[in-house]
Amino acid sequence: MSVPPILRTRMLAPRLPDDSLPREDLVRRVVDGLSRRLVTVVASAGYGKSTLLAQAVEQCPHPWVWLGCDDRMHDAGVLLAHVAAGIEERVPGFGARLALAGPPRAQVAELCNEVLATVPEDIVVVIDDAHLLLGASGAEALALMVADLPPNVHLAVASRAMLPVPLSRLRASGRVLQVGEADLALSERESADLVRAQGLDLPPAAVRDLHRRTEGWVTGVVLAAQAGGTLPDPGSDAAAHLFDYLAEEAFLSQPGVLRDFLLATAVLERFTPEVAAAVTGSDDARAVIEEIEARHLFIVRAAGEDGDTFRYHHLFARFLRRRLADGGADVADLERRAGDAWRQAGAPLEAVPHYLAAGAPEAAVDALEPVAEAVVHSPDAERLRRWLDEIPPALWADRPALLLAHGTLLFARGDYGHAIDALESAVDRLTAIGEHGRAASAFFALGRALVTAGGRQRRGMAAARRFLPRIDASAPMLPAARIATARLYGYACRYDRVEDELAAAMALPAARGWAVLPAYVLSIRAFLVQHPRGRGDQALGTLGEAIGELERREAEDVLAMLPYAHAYRAIVLADVGRAEDALRELERLEAVSARRGLLQVAAPVIAWIRFSTLATLGRWGELAEEVERSAALFAGLGGQVRGYHYPAACARLAAHRRDPDAVTRNALAARASLREHGYAFEEAMVEADLALAARAAGLGSLARDTAEAAAAAARR
Repeated sequence: MSVPPILRTRMLAPRLPDDSLPREDLVRRVVDGLSRRLVTVVASAGYGKSTLLAQAVEQCPHPWVWLGCDDRMHDAGVLLAHVAAGIEERVPGFGARLALAGPPRAQVAELCNEVLATVPEDIVVVIDDAHLLLGASGAEALALMVADLPPNVHLAVASRAMLPVPLSRLRASGRVLQVGEADLALSERESADLVRAQGLDLPPAAVRDLHRRTEGWVTGVVLAAQAGGTLPDPGSDAAAHLFDYLAEEAFLSQPGVLRDFLLATAVLERFTPEVAAAVTGSDDARAVIEEIEARHLFIVRAAGEDGDTFRYHHLFARFLRRRLADGGADVADLERRAGDAWRQAGAPLEAVPHYLAAGAPEAAVDALEPVAEAVVHSPDAERLRRWLDEIPPALWADRPALLLAHGTLLFARGDYGHAIDALESAVDRLTAIGEHGRAASAFFALGRALVTAGGRQRRGMAAARRFLPRIDASAPMLPAARIATARLYGYACRYDRVEDELAAAMALPAARGWAVLPAYVLSIRAFLVQHPRGRGDQALGTLGEAIGELERREAEDVLAMLPYAHAYRAIVLADVGRAEDALRELERLEAVSARRGLLQVAAPVIAWIRFSTLATLGRWGELAEEVERSAALFAGLGGQVRGYHYPAACARLAAHRRDPDAVTRNALAARASLREHGYAFEEAMVEADLALAARAAGLGSLARDTAEAAAAAARR
């Protein structure tokens, strides 16, 4: 699968203790419900939602997948990548063609099609802690999965709040089982069984009172048992804070060594015995953890490939942290120890939040620098972005890996101006310290950002003159940097300089071992020299040769030039009047982009080429649909990613509809976007399209202005 790296720890179901309360009737009800489209288990914290689903899937006749959500899953792509990875564990080969790019609807559609094609049997997908998806694209993806997945996929969702999923239609067709707090609340008999399981022997009257006052809340019953069965008076202030009261009683009843261990490890979201030992200074941390488990003190064990990890139930963890802070402990010191322990364990991303909580951002920077460039392409990319926003830039302004990662993150979210600044700083720093290989890679990224942003050819050419002579000729990625420079010169219509840079790329030592480099050269020459010089047929022949070679060597195409080559060919086909061929080429471009995980980047390019070809063919109804579908995609782009094509298409559509006001409005917007972009070799063609639209709408003055602008651009 060409999807983001997967955090396998999020795919582990909670391990059930040997003495888990069986709850046979409720579990059987859920197992039966897993044959429907959806099971929802919605209740506040501490009702045993996760435990119930874990018990149910263990008895389920179908294979099942478990996904515990965290803030990484806000992003629909990350959520769906984990769902796909879980299915792949049960259905080998699943997801080999998945790209999971574009808006959530497109990603879910792709996942659904893959399930339909490769998963013949029933399968259950459990999504735990789904309330963490609320307000983000992950929630939209979940709702779409409920609506659109094939009928052999059964979803079970545990959440503290109901999510925006289409329940009414599912209820009407009997395809949903809803389990709520009333179902999860313990019966009096179950409360008695749970009290006995905690090692407490209470008389029946005391159990009845405990059950009545906890209302069967699982966590309340357990904590009351830990506290010796005591409860606050119904009218006291503590009654409003039952959990904290019971937790306090249970906590104070533990030996002092255990209390100290609980408090010190409360700063950890999760921990291993080794990390706990480093934070607490305990020589027998593993034995203490086993004692905490034996005392049922709300510790959760998760089995992993590298050994077990532990965490406290979030309610208990919250209580412990509050008590730790109120007790005057040196929390910053504990956080710093936690950061050091995780970093020593080879988990720098676990260390960073602790360093920040300790007020040690310098240590966070030290932990991030070795891994930042890899994290950019992982599900933790958003966490990295938040950390870099939180850490004062002055602390990492001289760290090239962080500068490069920051620039890449900015580019990915469309903040091209700041991305260019960060990437240029990264190149400057890398060349200054002699990191020639990474400097060449950073310059390639800089060139890509400059071309995408538009109108910055002069800045790019100045950067090339400044940096490229400082990069050692043996740098493996220097040919790529030269290719990026050739593109910059091409978009500035400096055709001779394009050829100079292409020749320079081929003459470098690293070019001799780069078999796909000649195809890169052919692609750039065809689109940025032959085509703008009016040699369309020659450009198409050259692109055909380049694409054939890139397809044969796709595994070696580290610059992802194949999608660009298809885009180049589609543009040339459209410009020489072969509109139907251009549309077919766009289908190939879309397929290749999806396969390479670049569909989101390619989407605006595919859209504006379709605008041109559909208008040329007079397929106005399809153009209207394309324009409406693409509105959100182009909103706010301005001159970036050639955003001027959108208002230009709207102007042509308005001319067809005989709407002169809309023609004027969109033509002015397109021209403003062109100015924002800066010089573009296709400016003459865009202005000519606007002149035709203005003329068709009877706007003589606007038609003359745009026609004159087209002629002037062509002369330039």
